[in-house]
Amino acid sequence: MKRNSLGSLVDVTRRVGLLDPRRLPALTAAIGRWGPTLAAPYAASALATPNRIAVVDDRGSISCGELDRNSTQLANGLRQLGLDRDKRLGIACRNHREFVESTIAAAKLGVPVVYMNTGFAAPQMREVLAREQVDVLVIDAELVELVDQESFRMPVVVVGSSAACEVHAGTMPLRAVRCSGARRLPLRPSKPLAPVLLTSGTTGTPKGAQRSVRADPAAAAIVDSIPYRFDDIVAITSPLFHAWGFAQMGLAASLGATITVSAFFDADRTLERLEHDAATVLAVVPVMLQRLLNA
Repeated sequence: MKRNSLGSLVDVTRRVGLLDPRRLPALTAAIGRWGPTLAAPYAASALATPNRIAVVDDRGSISCGELDRNSTQLANGLRQLGLDRDKRLGIACRNHREFVESTIAAAKLGVPVVYMNTGFAAPQMREVLAREQVDVLVIDAELVELVDQESFRMPVVVVGSSAACEVHAGTMPLRAVRCSGARRLPLRPSKPLAPVLLTSGTTGTPKGAQRSVRADPAAAAIVDSIPYRFDDIVAITSPLFHAWGFAQMGLAASLGATITVSAFFDADRTLERLEHDAATVLAVVPVMLQRLLNA
């Protein structure tokens, strides 16, 4: 497929169901409001197929409608913490629904997201938070100890056990932040802002690399090569904060497909989940694929 061929792009979108008359009006309206961000396809799915499962994680599943409502409330709750259009949200989360929810919430506020590697040691975490000028951080409970509150004095929103909030001053549970937010939609962002994905850090501390929010013809080439469908169940084993996992999450959202994720990769458990969830697509990196083949 020629990467710059509009006709080829239309053919791909038709084949995967993006031009489905049941979904197209909702998707058009959502893109008009939220631009080319992750908020748009999930908002469209909430309108067209609200009961369809959006994300399956280690705790169960969440529907498109519920994910859209939760992300709206979370966006408003984060705004009350001071997160507005001239600020940055950091996300230090493993693969679960709150990673997706927080990403959508940021898109609804029109703020860029800095995705932190959950494998960071404390010095790396603190250096990247400072250098990338993160203003509010959403982080898994077991990673909170990596953040030096004395140095950063920013709101820290904790996913998971509220016990971490009792130990670390200045932190608050994500559930509480969400519940504090209004259910009305935030104001339309002035412009979509690209996410910041970190480099591998092979030559030093990982650096932030901002991705474009423009439609990428290469994405259409991937979809043309891999027969994605609207009703796919996409198992994503690579971390969502990595470029490959992030791209697969975006593709699945654009198709209205379900994604299945797990906070930790285990080959045997992954094979069980693939069968249990009836996954039709597996997004995996080579080292994980080798472990699956050896299991």
